Amino acid sequence: MVRLEVFNQFQMLREEALKKGYDIIIDSGFRSYEYQEDVWNKYFKDNIESLKLENPDLTEEEIIKKATILTDQFVARPGTSEHQTGLAFDFAVMKDGKYYEDNIEEVIKWMSENAY
Repeated sequence: MVRLEVFNQFQMLREEALKKGYDIIIDSGFRSYEYQEDVWNKYFKDNIESLKLENPDLTEEEIIKKATILTDQFVARPGTSEHQTGLAFDFAVMKDGKYYEDNIEEVIKWMSENAY
């Protein structure tokens, strides 16, 4: 879910993207505080597990600090996410009904040049 004015603008971008062969969709729109908290906590937990495996000599305190920094780089903290406004969304590129990741840099470049 996103605000109507955002959705209408996205639809125009999507129509242009389809002309270039890019099938973009809104993958994640509005997020409640609780959902954003779940997302942040999942990434944090995953980062802790990875750090423990990759750096067995780190203390628990060091792992938590590094996991927090890594998580904050990719996921907004609950209460600070633009997803909670309905004005932001994550997009995905689809091909034949499946998530498409080949040449994704090309799609990202096109979107950054045309999203205005």
